[in-house]
Amino acid sequence: MTKLLHSSILIVFASLLAFGHQGLNADRRDGKEQRRNHRLEDYNVSTLKELVDQALWHTQQGEYAEAKTRFELAIVLDHKKTMQESLLVYMAGLEFQMGHANQSLTQVRKFGRDHAESPLITNMVKLAFELGKAYTLGEEPQYKGWFRISKAFKAFEFVNTHDPYSVEAAESLLSMAVLNMKKRNWGEAIALLQDIHRKQPATDISARADVILGECYLGYNKGSDYDRRNLILAERYLKGYLDHYPDGKDRPYAQELLDRVYLRLGRGELDVARYYLTARKWASSQYVLDNILKDDHLAIHHTEAKALLEYVENKL
Repeated sequence: MTKLLHSSILIVFASLLAFGHQGLNADRRDGKEQRRNHRLEDYNVSTLKELVDQALWHTQQGEYAEAKTRFELAIVLDHKKTMQESLLVYMAGLEFQMGHANQSLTQVRKFGRDHAESPLITNMVKLAFELGKAYTLGEEPQYKGWFRISKAFKAFEFVNTHDPYSVEAAESLLSMAVLNMKKRNWGEAIALLQDIHRKQPATDISARADVILGECYLGYNKGSDYDRRNLILAERYLKGYLDHYPDGKDRPYAQELLDRVYLRLGRGELDVARYYLTARKWASSQYVLDNILKDDHLAIHHTEAKALLEYVENKL
């Protein structure tokens, strides 16, 4: 958790520092100079810029409560709203650092509604991506308190909405597809994976999507139903990955899935041949069995297919 939280602060706060403080020199008080100076002096500062710098320093030191108090005061005192966007990003990131994922996500989504055209939306996209990953990490015992599938979806959807062609968006789609696959929502998972192909074609992430697409199409055939079309699609994506990515890290798993596809295909075709036998459609049964024997990938089923073919030939 600590490593994850510290990586996020580099993403959110470092990015903002590179962008530059927006309106940090806003020193006019609009008739409330006396009151404002008095409150700033409680923190031994005289300007809003100094207060924000102080808050950032406390954030870097891990003194999150002190930083939050100062950011909240800065938001109240920023009457002309010259720094509001920056401060809202700081606050959302700080909530994440403090382990308040839900509050952080709420602030991220509100920023997206109110400031979608802000150049700082990219900072919120990065934070939303980190939030989505944090919610899914809850599958591991040490992150159990974070695990919220519905929240993960909201965070990833924010990324895909506000920066749809980014690598983070593609990773978000992949994560949402995996979550859907685990819930056996094969159609939803496939739609998300196809979106990756549209937005990030011929990339490493689209290659990873091919493997998961193969797994999803194979998943459609769990149980007694036999859908040859889905199995052929699973074969196409898995073979495509194995043929085009000889050094791919997912090759062992892709090959395992492809072996399962051929096993299921062989069983399904044998069932079709038996159906034709039961219906006394000898020629149709012979055609199916011949095709099984011609396919080297179905070699595990050849012995059974030969025995059935001998029976059919005796009937013809």
